Amino acid sequence: MLAVKKFILAALIALSVLAAYISIRWAIADILETQIRYQLGKAQTAGHRLDAREWRLTQDMLQKTLELHPDYSAYLELAVFFYQVAAGRPQALLDELGWHDSRRQALKYARSALLKRPTWPDLWDDLFQSKIRLKQFDNELTGAMERAVTLGAWEEQVQYDIAFDGLDEWENLPAAAQQTVLKAMEQTLSMQKDPKSLYKEMQEYASIGKLCQQVNPAPDDVLSLLTQYCRQQNSEMQ
Repeated sequence: MLAVKKFILAALIALSVLAAYISIRWAIADILETQIRYQLGKAQTAGHRLDAREWRLTQDMLQKTLELHPDYSAYLELAVFFYQVAAGRPQALLDELGWHDSRRQALKYARSALLKRPTWPDLWDDLFQSKIRLKQFDNELTGAMERAVTLGAWEEQVQYDIAFDGLDEWENLPAAAQQTVLKAMEQTLSMQKDPKSLYKEMQEYASIGKLCQQVNPAPDDVLSLLTQYCRQQNSEMQ
């Protein structure tokens, strides 16, 4: 009986030590996450930029964060954000860093994060953003667009991204993806207090005419905002 008690006590001590060890790792990861987000925020602020040394240090912190808490969806999302921001830096800086696959890295981490949170619309938007910038117009892109629009029905930024980035690549999109762009555009317009503000933005896209060709006619009493816009555009062109 005494031996059993000693074994149980030893097991409890070992579990306590393990729990404390894991908690410390996660606490350090949280601290690093805060520093990484600060650096990325600074990189996106007008008049500020990170030099090559700062980018490397930030990447090192990211890798350490992922090692301390592997497969944690929030840190996988952070990795997507990091590589998306990095991909938009000046080419001279990317050449100095030797980073020529940032968009592919963002795509890799978006896929990994979605395995953990498959119902998160922002992650499907991230997957869409990565693939459309890599010019990968395939079934995975179409599926990402559909899920982003469906799961994020009232997420204005998600709908806007699919609508306008999709419009920008309209001619390259499969037919099913084009239909998703129509849905996202309609939903984006419906969430505006004044849709006219977006109408002006839509006019700047050369492909808007081709988008309007895909809008199905509807009776006057059930006109959608997008149909109204396209009818107005057609009447002005005649």
